[in-house]
Amino acid sequence: MKNILLFLVLSISSLSIFGQQIQIYQQFNGRYNYTAIGNTLNQSENQNPSCTILTESSATLTLGSGQTLVSAKLYWSGSALGDFDVKLNGNDITAQRTFSLVYSGLPYFAAYADVTSIVEANGNGTYTFSDMDITATLQNYCTGGTNYGGWSIIIIYEDPALLWTQVSLFDGLEAVSSTQNSLDIILTNIDVVSDVLSKIGFLAWEGDAAIANGESLKINNNIVGNLPLNQPNNAFNSTNSYTNSSSLYNMDLDFYDLTGLIQPGDTQIDIQLTSQQDFIMVNNIITAVNSELPDPTIVINGAVAFPQQDQIQITYTVSNVNSTALLPANTPITFYADGIEFGETQTNQIVPIGGTLTEVATLALPSGTPSNFTLKATINADGTIPETDGTNNDYELQITISPITVNETPDALQVCDTDNDGFSQFTLHNADADITLGDPSLTTTYHFTLLDAENGLNELQDPYVNNNPFNDEVFARIVNADGSSFAVVTLPLIVNEQPPIIAPITLFINEGDGDGFAIFDLTIKIPEILNGLNPSDYAVLFYETLADAENNINSIANPSAYGNVTNPQTIYVRVENLNSGCYAITSFEIETDRTISVGSFAFKDLSITPNPTSESFTVQSSQLISEIAISLYDIQGKLLFSEKMLPQNGKLTMDVSSFENGIYFVKISSEGNTVIKKLIKN
Repeated sequence: MKNILLFLVLSISSLSIFGQQIQIYQQFNGRYNYTAIGNTLNQSENQNPSCTILTESSATLTLGSGQTLVSAKLYWSGSALGDFDVKLNGNDITAQRTFSLVYSGLPYFAAYADVTSIVEANGNGTYTFSDMDITATLQNYCTGGTNYGGWSIIIIYEDPALLWTQVSLFDGLEAVSSTQNSLDIILTNIDVVSDVLSKIGFLAWEGDAAIANGESLKINNNIVGNLPLNQPNNAFNSTNSYTNSSSLYNMDLDFYDLTGLIQPGDTQIDIQLTSQQDFIMVNNIITAVNSELPDPTIVINGAVAFPQQDQIQITYTVSNVNSTALLPANTPITFYADGIEFGETQTNQIVPIGGTLTEVATLALPSGTPSNFTLKATINADGTIPETDGTNNDYELQITISPITVNETPDALQVCDTDNDGFSQFTLHNADADITLGDPSLTTTYHFTLLDAENGLNELQDPYVNNNPFNDEVFARIVNADGSSFAVVTLPLIVNEQPPIIAPITLFINEGDGDGFAIFDLTIKIPEILNGLNPSDYAVLFYETLADAENNINSIANPSAYGNVTNPQTIYVRVENLNSGCYAITSFEIETDRTISVGSFAFKDLSITPNPTSESFTVQSSQLISEIAISLYDIQGKLLFSEKMLPQNGKLTMDVSSFENGIYFVKISSEGNTVIKKLIKN
């Protein structure tokens, strides 16, 4: 059902005019300009005795190539209390904003709706406005000649070929007439760089072409005209400057060149309308001026408290969208807690036209700040940077801070170094439970620097290789479940060396029985294995297999009296640092006497003389013909020397005068055969 408001008799002075002040409604900054289409619903000037009006009319939109629609604003008006449900190209339109004015006891109305989506869908072509019906009360206006109706669409478009331009749309409903001869309108929030290609447009209602008594339009105190359509003494005369029409009955859709009328640096335009007779209502004014100003706005993306330092970390985004100039670096940003200023920062780089910049500020919270408070950010609070719109610089966010408890001195993560170069892999998240005190609701991330941890940047991933050898540290950032608080702790990293042990030589025992089995004291090899390490710092265990040594299972129970199971046999040794738990594994051979007889060469007549000896001994055998390998071992099986020699007439002589008195073993090998003899030095 249509919403038609019928005329009501108003007991208002017939000489009064009541309306709504013209003021800024919306600004567009970019490579923009504007045009307009529209039409009247009057079939002739309203001074005609006929009292009729149309319910629809049409107009044509033609944007040029390269011109892209930005916004479309529909205004309609008539001599009635109001009709706020209409149609555009068959689409139902309901007024989003309304205006009213009373003159000589009669009400007049205007209405507004954003129709951008309809114009985007239809593009260039014919637009038909319909279904505005004010006929029920029209007769009340015909007597005084103020019956009218009409509509217009203000089109803002983008064109890359244009200069940076500020398009400002002002609206309201104000009037001049025989009883109120002048109307002053001051357009503010204008920022003029130059007057190049600047212009101003008007949408006005009820002007009559035949009435030009004391009528004028002044811009910045200059009477303007737009010949031949708009005479300086009859600016509102039923014309359309966009189509060069002079039959837009009782409606004016005109624009004027502002070249020479505005100056660089101007921030307002003064408009004065005069009329001694004609009743004229101004519904909207639109300006386009060359402008180069930023438009800083700010949004708080989130905030998290840092109770350890009595600080708050604020993430925010600065935008420079509705702008015609770069937003300079160091634009000030001020923060407030429940209206009390507590910190300031600045943008750290230039924000381009249409661009955004997200930053983080860490600021000290005032003492006594409650756990629930309103956080406000204001950009360019002092107005030091001229901007297109100073009314959109604030943003508020309600903050709730929850406590967080962590272990601020966690145990170091320790790993063992396989190559003792001081670097190794760490699984950092192995420290989570220690740091969070086992609280599963806390989230932990790790960072290379304290600053990264405080700002939540550059999270480290597992596995992590330390940066400094042997002793290093990383920083853990712990955030509570609702993200309102965080803590930072230092996590030490320690790379422990593997024990720097050496592989001992063969442990040999000559029992003389030739059965290949003996009882060995494996522990006599410990000093050789540790190679000067402090025995009290290490655990040394012996194993029969490498797997047992690696898994630390099935160690030899009595290594000081171990009976071999094969001859020779490999014994594995696990040496573990009692402080770090790091270990290394080595091995050595154990061997006892055996009867050697391989092939046809068995040294059957081999002898060592003299034995005992104090100086030297001679090895003699008829079978000592080819090169011989001869080795000397002490009673603990330690190799003292080994040498290859060529016998002379079946004999080899060795000097042992430098060795201490004691029992030694001589190992003689040739052509794959080996024999071991005991030697006494005295």
